[in-house]
Amino acid sequence: MKKLSQTSSDRLRFYGHMFFNMEIGFPDRKEQDKIISNISETRYIFKSLNGWIIRRLRCVLWKQWKNPRTKIRNLLKRGISHKQAVFCGCARKKHWRMSRVKWVIVALPNKYFLDLGLYLPGN
Repeated sequence: MKKLSQTSSDRLRFYGHMFFNMEIGFPDRKEQDKIISNISETRYIFKSLNGWIIRRLRCVLWKQWKNPRTKIRNLLKRGISHKQAVFCGCARKKHWRMSRVKWVIVALPNKYFLDLGLYLPGN
């Protein structure tokens, strides 16, 4: 029961010897801990990278909807109220800044891109 409740990094430490038992040799314990900690830290690097990728995709979509009328129409299609859609659609901010606006994030959530087939590592 104790092994089931371990965190993922603990599981990686527990099963880490399987990764190192190869023909190239078996590194000492200090080297194993260093490699395992690097592997477990990459998850957090991927999470920050995933956030940037999603924001960039929102930016690209916002740029594709060139006219304010198109922006308003597409925001309305995705369930944003008319007042907020007009407020966002007629905003003078550029694409990158608009990709962080609350109503654009609500209209284009992460699930929208995942449903289109986007694969994000580290989830």
